[in-house]
Amino acid sequence: MSSLAQTMVGSALLPEISASEQAETQHGVPAQGLVSRLRGVPKSALKTVLGKELGERAWRHARGRARWPEASIADEEMVAGLIRHLGQQAAGELAKAGKQAKYVRLTVWHQNGQSESARCRLAKLTQNAAEISAGAQQLFCSLGSPAGTVQSVDLDVTTVASTVSDLAPVPSWLTAHPQAVGA
Repeated sequence: MSSLAQTMVGSALLPEISASEQAETQHGVPAQGLVSRLRGVPKSALKTVLGKELGERAWRHARGRARWPEASIADEEMVAGLIRHLGQQAAGELAKAGKQAKYVRLTVWHQNGQSESARCRLAKLTQNAAEISAGAQQLFCSLGSPAGTVQSVDLDVTTVASTVSDLAPVPSWLTAHPQAVGA
């Protein structure tokens, strides 16, 4: 079995910015948690990775432009959005390759350089992004690490072929009729 889809959302997406930049916002409300590190990321990238609604909210919050009475975005919601995106990418790659996911492994890298990893078998073979994401989200919850320390997330999917290959024809030497000896 091989790992087909590995996607990483890391330091390029979550750039480090200084404390003074974090405090500097247009409306005086500094973004907090993971959102505070998204300040320089383009809106289109956030909408692609986190989904239209969450990406739009994250973009506004990172720039201090949250709409009233819009609540702040929890770090757990941000990580769930990243995992959902990775699941969608994995499902797309599986469909292209004509394979099914059997296992999911999630590796979480933290700001301090430490990493944690967990692996689980999916309930059934699948190419469904929601099922892959749900398995990865369960793994994240089982790790028990705080979402606010996440630097990047890796999602690996172990696959199997989605179709059974056609049976090969029986070699002719196995079907040959023996000739009578001495005839």
